Amino acid sequence: MNKYLIDLAYAFQKVKTEFYSWTALDGRARNYLQEGENNFSSEITRHFRNQMEKNRNTRYYAGRNLMCHFDVRKARVHIQPDIVLHESPNNTHRQEFLAEVKIDENAALNADLTKLLIAISPVLDFKYAVMIVANKPLTATITEINLFKNNNQVSVGDQKKLYLYHSIIVAGIPEYYFSNFFTL
Repeated sequence: MNKYLIDLAYAFQKVKTEFYSWTALDGRARNYLQEGENNFSSEITRHFRNQMEKNRNTRYYAGRNLMCHFDVRKARVHIQPDIVLHESPNNTHRQEFLAEVKIDENAALNADLTKLLIAISPVLDFKYAVMIVANKPLTATITEINLFKNNNQVSVGDQKKLYLYHSIIVAGIPEYYFSNFFTL
């Protein structure tokens, strides 16, 4: 696996469990679930940037002009990925990875999976694209991805550029699963 993908997996594993569901008090002191996907994505981005700055990683990041952005807009294809690692938002040089994040266990993945295909297409030319899923059962996630692959006739070559990073809380502890789409 590519060094940048390994660091992204590490950053994902550093997200604390309180970010898996984000609750707040309403005006009547009752808890309600807030939209937490941005918070979760922001935490992954923060941990990834910390990885970029570690001394042992300087040969991978220093001098390569790579930036990790959170919640950016790719105007020419009308998508807004959650996390990207690239040289610049102003060109398509060094497009390392694009990641989409879902933390709602009932969320459909189809729209985000389509974004991943756009990311690795010649239009954006990212080397890799990652679907990060938390809280949704692993079997349901894999079934949905496999159905998408079949319905969209995703080539073997493209499946090797697409990754699933999955986590679900079991007895208060996150369990992780990492795979490219080809081996699902």
